[in-house]
Amino acid sequence: MIGFAAGIATGCLIGVSGTFLLILLSSSLPRGQKYWQSEVSLREIALAALTVLAVAGLAHGLHVHKAGALLILLLTVLLLSRGRSIVTGLASAAVAAIAAALLFLPPVGSFRITHPQDRLALAIFLLISVVAAGLVSSRGAQKSV
Repeated sequence: MIGFAAGIATGCLIGVSGTFLLILLSSSLPRGQKYWQSEVSLREIALAALTVLAVAGLAHGLHVHKAGALLILLLTVLLLSRGRSIVTGLASAAVAAIAAALLFLPPVGSFRITHPQDRLALAIFLLISVVAAGLVSSRGAQKSV
């Protein structure tokens, strides 16, 4: 019964994360402009993704515990999102969640997460990283002022 409740909570958190991501992304797009050409550099997104993967690989090589690795990846997402576009922050959050699932949550090396608490931890990590990326990005900072 506990596994079922954790699965329901995880599904709800993933749904909320995805909905918030879409709302955040759609509200940050300028009207009447070609967004990808004027605002976001694909090179910047690729460098952010490679940075997240390098940090994840380093933490994996140092045998960091999964809780510590999630915090390190969250800090990386925050640093990469600060002062940049929201798309860069969201892309780094997605890459960080994928890296966390693949490298730190058992069974390691697989996207299948067997323990319900690990699913919940990944969903909460994704939610926090998406919200944080939206808040510290350059567009999020301009809207809150």
